Amino acid sequence: MSLRELVKQRIIKNIIKDAQSKMKKKYTVIVADDTTIKILHHCFRMHELNELDVGVVLNVKFPRERVKVSPIYFLSADYDSAKHMAADYANPKETRYAAPVHAYFNSKVPKKIIELIKNENIRKYMKTFSEIHCDFLVLEHRVFSLYGGYKSFNDLYINKENRSDDLALRAQQLVGLCVSLDEEPYIRYSSNSRDAKTLAELFNQQFTDTKASLSKWTPNSEHQSVLLIFDRKDDPLTPFLHDLSFQPMIYDLLSDDIVENGTKIKGLTSDDKKDDGLRSMPDENDQVWIKYRHEFIGEVVQKLPKQFTDWQQQNAVVKLKKSGGDNDNNVKTKDLISAARDMPQYQKLVKQYTTNISMANKLIDIFKNGGLRDIISLEQDMVTGIDEDGKKIDRTGMQKQFSEVLMNDKQSELVKLRTFMMYVISQGGMKPEQRKLMLKQAGFNESTEDTIVNLGCLGVTLTAQRGGSQSGGCKNYWKEVIKTAKSKVETTEITRFTSYLQWTLKEHHNNSLSDKDFEWIQKPGNQKKGKGPTSYRRVRNKNKGDNDDNNDKKEQEKDDDNDEQKNDLYIISKQDCKLSKFLEKLMKDDADNNINMSSSSTLEVVEISKVPSSTLEIVLEYLAHHKGIEPDPLPCPIRSIYMKTVCSDPWDAEFIDGFSKKIIFEIILGANYLEIKGLLHLGSAKIATLIKQMDQQEINRVIEEEEVYRRRNNQQSTQQNTTTATATDNDNDDNQTNDDETNNDKTTEAQQLESPIICLGGCGFYGSKATKNCCSLCFKKMYPNEQNE
Repeated sequence: MSLRELVKQRIIKNIIKDAQSKMKKKYTVIVADDTTIKILHHCFRMHELNELDVGVVLNVKFPRERVKVSPIYFLSADYDSAKHMAADYANPKETRYAAPVHAYFNSKVPKKIIELIKNENIRKYMKTFSEIHCDFLVLEHRVFSLYGGYKSFNDLYINKENRSDDLALRAQQLVGLCVSLDEEPYIRYSSNSRDAKTLAELFNQQFTDTKASLSKWTPNSEHQSVLLIFDRKDDPLTPFLHDLSFQPMIYDLLSDDIVENGTKIKGLTSDDKKDDGLRSMPDENDQVWIKYRHEFIGEVVQKLPKQFTDWQQQNAVVKLKKSGGDNDNNVKTKDLISAARDMPQYQKLVKQYTTNISMANKLIDIFKNGGLRDIISLEQDMVTGIDEDGKKIDRTGMQKQFSEVLMNDKQSELVKLRTFMMYVISQGGMKPEQRKLMLKQAGFNESTEDTIVNLGCLGVTLTAQRGGSQSGGCKNYWKEVIKTAKSKVETTEITRFTSYLQWTLKEHHNNSLSDKDFEWIQKPGNQKKGKGPTSYRRVRNKNKGDNDDNNDKKEQEKDDDNDEQKNDLYIISKQDCKLSKFLEKLMKDDADNNINMSSSSTLEVVEISKVPSSTLEIVLEYLAHHKGIEPDPLPCPIRSIYMKTVCSDPWDAEFIDGFSKKIIFEIILGANYLEIKGLLHLGSAKIATLIKQMDQQEINRVIEEEEVYRRRNNQQSTQQNTTTATATDNDNDDNQTNDDETNNDKTTEAQQLESPIICLGGCGFYGSKATKNCCSLCFKKMYPNEQNE
């Protein structure tokens, strides 16, 4: 059920039907204020209210005629609205409506209003006084608004005098939303925002209080939702960018043509001579609009006319029109055609199609002939730092394009200002004198600089400190922005930028959103970081005799020093193990292998010491997903950098894309040891896609650096072995035992140098003991002083 339908049914049940059940006559009127009239307007059409025996909706603040019916007051928790309601019954000899009175408020009623009702004459007529929490506007089936507007923005970011009151109001509205949805959500908020944290805490407290007052309300416990609270400071860029979806383009580029409080649009071409130039704006009852409003404008222009043509070919009315002159009974046919032309449903659909097609054509004309293509290209370069070829932008060339836009007399002042603001936000600001000079050259007046300076209220860096340091977001987010921009090189998409909202929702959905970026007010008790299969279990197993605190501390120290020392027990079905030849062989014949294993009729225990626990858990997740069924082989060679196009199973692509290079190398080593062919090839394919994204110079540089430090390691290893042998020959027989131990230690060190060690720098390449378990590149960065020596 859509949000609109849900709120609609709630109003019908808890307000209209509830009041009518207490009336002798069902016919009534609804008296509302400015806020609740908007709520009703977004949920109902007037004929739907008439069918519910509601004659009219009246504004409590305007003069009204006396009507001898029992009214339904549906008001916001506003003191002035309550005073107007009380005034209707102030004179007992001449009340505006009949008794009894049924009053419903859309949010928590303050004590001030309750005291007002107690002291007014209306209390004698009051039959119902109830709170129905629905203080929000339903804009679309799944979109709502808290209708804060410019006042809320001013209170939160500019003057801030009423900041606390505004946050409390928004928290109360969110409580009403969650109650309407029967949701008791977990709460997360942006860690960078003080206001987001305050709002989260206020919501948590108000929701707890409201829940306690609603004795009959029970939340949905099957799938508990999560409330994510953002701050506009997290992403000041997105509102300035041009969006190429159908609906945003209309309200952006055709805003001057939208009139009559957003209900009409002008300036659309039409073949109808009776057309006065005004069309009704599409709404939730326009099925054509609902289908295409979130589509890319290029697809709308292609698909919408084709659908209209197909509809005309299948429509019975159109067929009657086309066959009008071919039948013998011309009179009867003409009558049918004449009647069909006046059919409201046919005319309605034709208007919907023609309106949406006209708007799409006008938008595509602006895009092609209005220079919008170049503007959008510049925007994407600035905000991502990546050009259309997937390479870092040439800042000099980008600044030249930026200057050309500002000096272009054909561009509107609004486009210039938006571009200027995006430059300031995405490039880490600019020097004040440079800002003033460029604004003057672009033809702006002095007050425009105040507009730019006001960006500082959103946390935007205004004065340049170092180039290319964007405002908003977090490190993880900007890494994803660059990664996504590069990934779209092979696609036809014009926009490459990922908004902070998109990134957060994706990370949260994948259960990889860091607690450092989004903290919890209330965290799920079984919440687990990262992905995890459901067909195996992990149990921590203590060694026998570990029954005191000292043993526990020692065990913990071992766990911290080396993950391989963890004694973890994983329970997984034998069917899932079939993809591992190593495990399958052990289960078939445990007598001839060197690994300690015990078996029974129902359970077999296998000790695996050469695969770290963290890596083993990932490997078991892969096995649990495939359930012993070998996945389709991957193509060879790999011809794409996108795993979604490489893998036949989308889960495999999403699975391997979620790990860093370092972990992928560990997965490859674990899969090789356990002889899991599919996982080994999957990890290797992922590394191949990463290498394909490097240019030849970068690949050559990495190979050369790795070769240099490996030669150095071999030389050091040879020198150590030679020194050990000389020392052994010169020692006395009495020290022979100690010398043997020393030789064994040296030999062990040499073997460790030769064994593969993943670089501690996290780059994904191999390191060595000689460079402190780092690769040569990371060693230079982490230990510059030692490198110089």
